[in-house]
Amino acid sequence: MQLPGSKTVREVALGSETCFSTNIRWLIRRDIPTILKIEERSFDQMTAEDIITNLRQRNTIGMVIEHEEEIVGWMMYEHHKNHIHIIKLEVLDVKRGTGFGTLMIEKLKSKLNERKSCLTMMVDETNLIGQLFLRSNEFKAVSIEKDWAESGVDGIFFRFRNSRTE
Repeated sequence: MQLPGSKTVREVALGSETCFSTNIRWLIRRDIPTILKIEERSFDQMTAEDIITNLRQRNTIGMVIEHEEEIVGWMMYEHHKNHIHIIKLEVLDVKRGTGFGTLMIEKLKSKLNERKSCLTMMVDETNLIGQLFLRSNEFKAVSIEKDWAESGVDGIFFRFRNSRTE
């Protein structure tokens, strides 16, 4: 059974041998305990209160990615007039590097058009894995924001421009 707003992603080949079927759907309240387990091993953790507060904003959407009926990742993003800003994108630590994060990025890229022509995301300067992931998905580092994180760490602003609309 699919929930409204969910989309089944056809069989996707990752590398030369791995194939699987996934489902990307809207995040619902009962997903939060599972998301918090993913957050326990994430680089920049969010609390349940952070997640709920963000999702109450009218331009903010949360989605999960499921594999074999198990949530293996999630994302939260904001719609703006000219772009989509990714607030959070996480994959279960044991599933990283298997293509689930890229499938979520592809889902967001499919939402781009002539008016909304880019995706943006801010990443902690010490999060090399996140930076390399975005680079592998055609994002470019465009600026640095000093003292971005509460810890005083700088943030790197990444942007993907939709070449279909330029």
